[in-house]
Amino acid sequence: VEPQVVRTSADGSFELSIAREDVETLAQQHGDSLPWRLEFAGGPNFGAVLRTGQMELKRTPTVTTVALSRREATLDTGPVTIDVSVTAGTRRMAKVSVHLRVDQGPELVGDTDQQGRVAFLLRPATVGGVGRVSVQARFAGTADFAPSQAEATLVISRTTRLTLRAGREGDTRSGRYRFSGRLVDENGPLVGKTVGVVVSTGDLEQSQRTALTDARGVFLVAIEAREFLEFEGESVEVQAVFQPALLELQPARSERAVIPVPEPPSVPMSWYFACLAAAAGLVLLAVLLHLRFWVHVRRLWARRRLRRHVTGVPDG
Repeated sequence: VEPQVVRTSADGSFELSIAREDVETLAQQHGDSLPWRLEFAGGPNFGAVLRTGQMELKRTPTVTTVALSRREATLDTGPVTIDVSVTAGTRRMAKVSVHLRVDQGPELVGDTDQQGRVAFLLRPATVGGVGRVSVQARFAGTADFAPSQAEATLVISRTTRLTLRAGREGDTRSGRYRFSGRLVDENGPLVGKTVGVVVSTGDLEQSQRTALTDARGVFLVAIEAREFLEFEGESVEVQAVFQPALLELQPARSERAVIPVPEPPSVPMSWYFACLAAAAGLVLLAVLLHLRFWVHVRRLWARRRLRRHVTGVPDG
């Protein structure tokens, strides 16, 4: 059979249809089944993928689908519902057995209802591990219908808790703020984990500091008070954030601490009136000096004229 090349759609899915006449021809040439090979060569950002299987040529093909009520769960949350359905074209496969396996656990078996569906309940704590977990469902097939299977992924993580406390050393202009807290899970403190302290105003993130937790799961970040002065008259929100690098831990956020930034101190009224009085005094002094200067000039001019008149020296 000649290889075919198909392109994925916007959601990453693809479909390749084979006419029934061609399937009958393949059955005459190759028997009950024919191996298939699906390959993606990869790209700059994605690795290569290879899948193989058997295509039924005489039995009616079926499709098994798996749907999870949620794709992320923690060990202390309630059960996850796993819905499995089996169809053959437009026909819903009722009263057939479906096999379900979660990670490396035992295989569970359930029968579909009249709608071709069966539901399983999974408690995350019973899986026995954390991280990315495979959920596999398969229909073994019958004499008339071909087998099919499907797979989904569930991420199970440990619950984490993150706290935050805020304090200030010194005044609101030359002091500094200290933000500390603790990161723990159900087993105790988380050591050597990176916690970010995010400073924001409204919905805009302004800055972020990071710190490592110590042996008690405690972190400490200090921020100079002068860094908040540009937000005078507003309130700054500070929150601790933990974003784990591994799937086994749940991301966590602390409660927000609100830091009001005071406005610049106003000038006392006594200072204001004192400045006004000083300014008025300076103006009055300038006026007096000006008048005294001109009086002095006039006196000198009068004396000069009198001296010339007495000596008989004409003016000019």
